[in-house]
This record gives sequence, C-alpha cells and structure tokens, in this order.
Amino acid sequence: MGIAGIRSLDGSCEVVVAADGLNSTARTALFGLRYRARYIGASSWRGTVDGETGSVTETWGEGLGFGVTPASGSAAAPVKRSSTEWGWCGP
Repeated sequence: MGIAGIRSLDGSCEVVVAADGLNSTARTALFGLRYRARYIGASSWRGTVDGETGSVTETWGEGLGFGVTPASGSAAAPVKRSSTEWGWCGP
C-alpha cells in the first residue's frame, strides 16, 4: 500500500508497519509533523565483527550502553556464521 492508501485507513487495521526511514513520509501522513523525528541527545552505532560469542551481553550506565550478540542475519542481509553483532548508544 502506498502513502495514498495509508491516508485512507479507516481504523480497521490493528497494525501498520511503515519502515520508510528516519524522515518517514508514512509517519507524517498518519500523525502529522508533531511526531517528526528529532534529536534527543543520543546516537547509536551497530556493526558486526568476525568471531563468535556464546552469549548475549549488555552493559549500561550513566546514559551509555554497549552489547554483543551472536549474529543471525537474514535473507536480505546475510552474515557470516562466525560473526558477532555489537551495538553502542550514548550522547
């Protein structure tokens, strides 16, 4: 369904998935400019590295976070079997 279809939703949907990015035209069509993306003082970085991890780990403190997890990938974004995903967030 395109953006024109979203504008005509009649309330019969329980879920609308709008995966069209940071400057989402679907979000604007549904909720208006009041809910536009805005910087809240934090950023996130994600990546993969070679090597395996046997567990999921997260560390949080003073507005920062870091975690690792075994990489699973998908058909759209395949990853090596022996890789690890990591993520960081903070100011």
